[in-house]
Amino acid sequence: MTQAHVSASDRHIGRFVWQTMGARALGCAPQDIMTALAELAPEQMEQVYGAALALAKGGDEEAHFDLLRALRLVSANSLRHALHDQGVEYRTAVLLRHCLEGLERQEFLLACPARPKR
Repeated sequence: MTQAHVSASDRHIGRFVWQTMGARALGCAPQDIMTALAELAPEQMEQVYGAALALAKGGDEEAHFDLLRALRLVSANSLRHALHDQGVEYRTAVLLRHCLEGLERQEFLLACPARPKR
């Protein structure tokens, strides 16, 4: 597989994840998501893609919403700038893992808007 093919595939996945998030009221800036996805570990990328695919097919699992809400939160350019102003640099892969596990999970998810009720 060539590097150009991987890049095109990553862009395609990024657009799909971003569009799915927008369709499920989890909208965010496309560049934020593209930057965040580029920083994910392969297994995290698979989880994000799987969650987006399930939601795109009409799924309603809370775990999928939680993952994409957390991704939206940690990928926000405003968060990146706020942390940078405090001298903190991070990779989305690390912060996403941190906000999905442990004691801080609820604090991160509470900072996200609630998912829409159907």
